[in-house]
Amino acid sequence: MSLNLSITFPEDEGENWSLEHKTRDILIPYLQPTSQTSPAATAIGLIALCQSEAEKRALGEGFWYMTWEIVFKLAEQIPAAHTSQDRLVALIRALRDADVQPPNNPYAELPHMASNSFPGQTIICFPSLLSLIALAPFTDAARPPTEVSTAPPAPGTDLDQSQWKNLNALSARLCQAGIVVRSSDAIIAIAEALEKRPDPRSRAYQARGPLLNFHVPIAADWIIRCAEQLYAVMRSGEAEGAGCPWKKRRGIFEERWGFWKEQLVDVAEREEACEEGVKEVARKAAERMDEVERDGWGHSEIRSQ
Repeated sequence: MSLNLSITFPEDEGENWSLEHKTRDILIPYLQPTSQTSPAATAIGLIALCQSEAEKRALGEGFWYMTWEIVFKLAEQIPAAHTSQDRLVALIRALRDADVQPPNNPYAELPHMASNSFPGQTIICFPSLLSLIALAPFTDAARPPTEVSTAPPAPGTDLDQSQWKNLNALSARLCQAGIVVRSSDAIIAIAEALEKRPDPRSRAYQARGPLLNFHVPIAADWIIRCAEQLYAVMRSGEAEGAGCPWKKRRGIFEERWGFWKEQLVDVAEREEACEEGVKEVARKAAERMDEVERDGWGHSEIRSQ
């Protein structure tokens, strides 16, 4: 089944949007599940397009950032479990690894985004989900839901649950693939699920079920995919200051890690408000945390954002 992907650009006669249109027209066919185009061929096509347009229009360095805005606007629309999420990750890897040297391959080391290292390799760094939310040049942005309705989210509204879920799915896959470790994104998503469970005595308790049913699977996906990377970040201390605070401290640290695991076990074994499938993914995530602790991950040098 084809994906219905679209991006609408502003109608401004004073601006040249040809590059944005051409980039979109390369990406949307590639992301279709029936596409036979390889990630490498698509990456070379995008690089050639950007080089050509940059030369014709004498564009500055900030121009390269536009591609990522389009990539993430499309990622918002790809369902979290869809195979096209994996195709998008494969394309991003191909852009990074294309056999074109900087400055001819701007994706090998993007300007305005600091380069970090994942064990043994150079990576390109992407804006955090919250940074993307703040930029949002083409449509209303996704933002982390603080209230969750059981009704389907309305596209383009301030509270579009599917956008937030889909962007987290991509960010977790990028971390799992070793392309970029977005510890800030992981912390925020996990905190929404496990650090903000309504107290039974509060008015918000009646919304406990829908909140858990939405947030816990996102957090569990992060942990199941990326427990090794997040544990390594914690052990290295590189996540200090990342994400939202817990007990007046940011980042991933042992007390917070342990609290997350306790909360996942509690959801899996004792939570009555959420669905059985949610309990199951919470159990798997807690088991994953146990696995990385037993295996002793975290001794390799790693850097995070």
